[in-house]
Amino acid sequence: MSKTISILGTGWLGLPLGKFLLSKGYTVKGSTTSENKIQQFSDLGIQPYLIDISDSSIEEQSKDFFDTEILIITIPPKRNIEKYTMQMKAISKTIKNSRVEHIIYTSSTGVYGDAIGLTNEKTTLNPTKESSKAVTKAEKILSDSNKNLTICRLA
Repeated sequence: MSKTISILGTGWLGLPLGKFLLSKGYTVKGSTTSENKIQQFSDLGIQPYLIDISDSSIEEQSKDFFDTEILIITIPPKRNIEKYTMQMKAISKTIKNSRVEHIIYTSSTGVYGDAIGLTNEKTTLNPTKESSKAVTKAEKILSDSNKNLTICRLA
């Protein structure tokens, strides 16, 4: 049996990633908030899950989705930063009570703010935009989940 990977947020980034992982023999579970994507995911071979993270019952509605070794989170902050923080807290709580072993979170280089020159994981975080502040908070929240965490700061 292949390793199972769940992608929370199977949109512009998560969907191509899911297709790639399928081609490498992984079992892929993908979440969406749009009912019209369910059939598309099924047709591709991605096990579809309709998950509303703003709902306080995320753990109950998505128990099977979090029954996975690896969880990739590709949900960007949108306009409501406070909502995003609450969503990340709900996800973190759900992860703590799951069998997820490793989390991969797609963050942003925006966490470095106006830093000039080379940056790395030891560079001081100085987010200036609201969205960058939100992903900085999300990184912290997820790091408190007591799971292996990889943060990919995309640019």
